[in-house]
Amino acid sequence: MQYETPLPDNFDMEQVRERVRRVSAPFDHYQGLHFKLYGVNDRLQTPLNEYSSIYLWSSARPMREFLTGELFDNYAQAFARPLVKSWAVHAVRGDSGGLGSGRCAVRQTFGIPRQTKVGDFLEKWLERNFHPSTIVQVIGFDPGTWEAVDLTVWSGTPEIERPINAHRYHLVHISLP
Repeated sequence: MQYETPLPDNFDMEQVRERVRRVSAPFDHYQGLHFKLYGVNDRLQTPLNEYSSIYLWSSARPMREFLTGELFDNYAQAFARPLVKSWAVHAVRGDSGGLGSGRCAVRQTFGIPRQTKVGDFLEKWLERNFHPSTIVQVIGFDPGTWEAVDLTVWSGTPEIERPINAHRYHLVHISLP
């Protein structure tokens, strides 16, 4: 699951980093959450100021409880209710124990060809798109749009070899319950 909040060019991004420091503690112990990535992009280094939250849940229930609860409402009160994207997870690989060293995440989305078996397509993507310097890679898909998503967490800032709808996030905190 992910949501992004684009912010004005003159927005003080240090306020977002301070907010992350203030609000991250409950997520460090959130039941049913595998991880939460806090991405902050500053327009001095990227095209726009942006705050993004990326989650990997153990099931739909804790995700639903979060979206209908106080923690999400606090976000919505501060930034307005964002569009929440979610995907069915196909595969997770890598070393989740090493996520604490993550400094960057890259999300790529791409269409799944209509005449192709979805599982075969995702497996072939997995075979050819894993890098040794990857910490964790999550592959999923949206059955409403038939788009695949590849979310990869890195310890540094990678060059993107095949930038298919690629978006990079600089990680300022990672919650690992």
